[in-house]
Amino acid sequence: MDIVNRANEVSVNFRSDIFSPRIIFERYLKNEEIKDDVDGTDLELFMELTTNLIDRYDVLDEESKEQKSEMNAVSALTTFLDSRTNELMDKIIEFTDLADVDNGRLLEFFNTIDSWKLRGENIFMSKEDETAYTIYTYMNTYIENFLRVYPTIIENKVDMKNPSMPLHWMKGAQKLSDTHAKALKNILADEHRELYEFYGNKRVDKIVEAVNNSDTATVLVMLSKLLPFYSDIRLTSGEKRQKTILNGDMIKRISKFLLVESIHLYIEIVENLDFTEEIKVSVGDVGEQLEEDLLRGREMQVRYQISNLIIAYLRILHNQKKVLNVSNYDINQKVLKSKEKEKAKITKNLGDLSVEERKVQDLMKNHRIGEWSLGQTRALYIYDENQFEKERNELQADALREIEMGGIDGVTERNAQILGLDLDREKAIQSRINRELNAAIMANGDDNDFGERDDEDVDYMDAIRND
Repeated sequence: MDIVNRANEVSVNFRSDIFSPRIIFERYLKNEEIKDDVDGTDLELFMELTTNLIDRYDVLDEESKEQKSEMNAVSALTTFLDSRTNELMDKIIEFTDLADVDNGRLLEFFNTIDSWKLRGENIFMSKEDETAYTIYTYMNTYIENFLRVYPTIIENKVDMKNPSMPLHWMKGAQKLSDTHAKALKNILADEHRELYEFYGNKRVDKIVEAVNNSDTATVLVMLSKLLPFYSDIRLTSGEKRQKTILNGDMIKRISKFLLVESIHLYIEIVENLDFTEEIKVSVGDVGEQLEEDLLRGREMQVRYQISNLIIAYLRILHNQKKVLNVSNYDINQKVLKSKEKEKAKITKNLGDLSVEERKVQDLMKNHRIGEWSLGQTRALYIYDENQFEKERNELQADALREIEMGGIDGVTERNAQILGLDLDREKAIQSRINRELNAAIMANGDDNDFGERDDEDVDYMDAIRND
């Protein structure tokens, strides 16, 4: 306001050009410098076919009369994407021996990476388009991760086991609780744990540095970011939606192609590496045969290490897909189960009270005090660290009771995952408690054998948990 009052005017540029995502994408495809960067690669043909696809007035997929006798632009791009993606996937599978990894589970995931549960409500866009856009978002994120984020993390040996948190998360009126911040750090550390083994590996550093500096990597990231999306259109109410040139099916194919190209870029860089000078320096004039043997050995080492790196990337992809691949039906069912469980818990707690205690609870509920006062506080719609800790402790107590009874249900397991509870650790503790209690009972015998020993009772559970 000081600037406005002093100058007595506000400078606004009303002539700035605003371009649609399609125009921005089209101009990027036609940029001569970008074409030079991908000259002779798969991306050159991809950009040419995509330019032919979007170089039209309408976004609807309609064949003109001249195109009926020949393959149209949509079919040409689709054929290229499918064939080239399959070829690259076969090369990646062969390079990594993926069939032998994790008992074949990773290979199954890789072959079905674009097969997701349908999501959406079929109102503003079809379920197929909404699902495809989710897949595109997922792949777009990891294209940048594989070509920019992860190489930087590995090259700089970033400490993801204790990552720095944004300042506003740790201080201020709405700062996260200490437990919540710790849980988020654990999530970040767990997501990146596959990368730790590559820290300080000079050969891997050489590859990721080459990826970071690659013009092809830059083009891949930008193509993925700028890719426009036009969902299928229902022109008349009640009629079938009409396809567009860049609908969900097309962007899913394109994003899968770009993701596979991103992974294959590592293989291309490995295959183009030249260790001749490095071997000559270390061998000297010992002999050509030894030099060739060392050269092959060095190449095998690098291939093995980059193969492991690609496998680590695919494991991260797999873990994230398991979290994200849910349908509207799955969400509704989980919410319904949570509601039913919460209702049963409240009913049981009230049933365990005496008549007088229930009357007190009714009074507190009518006056909205005690446990019934949450609706009167800001914690209902604004994050509150104390409320988070309270709900987390309640969930932890419920989980411990279920573990003691022999198992936990899906609702508790899902909530524990969200709030960062380590149920495996709690199960291990409970198993140890049960073993030690059984051993103590067997050692002490019955009261009839050794007399009453109530004065020596020990809270084994607390003792073991504090151990």
